[in-house]
Amino acid sequence: MTWIRTISGRRVDLNPPKAEQIDLYDIAHALSQICRFNGHTMRHYSVAEHQVLVARLLPPPLQLAGLFHDSPEAYLGDVVR
Repeated sequence: MTWIRTISGRRVDLNPPKAEQIDLYDIAHALSQICRFNGHTMRHYSVAEHQVLVARLLPPPLQLAGLFHDSPEAYLGDVVR
């Protein structure tokens, strides 16, 4: 199986993913639930919170890139290192 069902009910095929299957709500929801550092934190520190903090540190022309820099993790996960 190469697809996942998202919170909005969409079926996203990961082989290959299609742009029309990607939804900002799905990304925001998933990343708010995924804890950074594989959960090895003193409190729940979500990927979504991390992205917002990164965006705030950047100059305005780069803030959108900072806000979405980890967005693929909503669909593909991450390898913790």
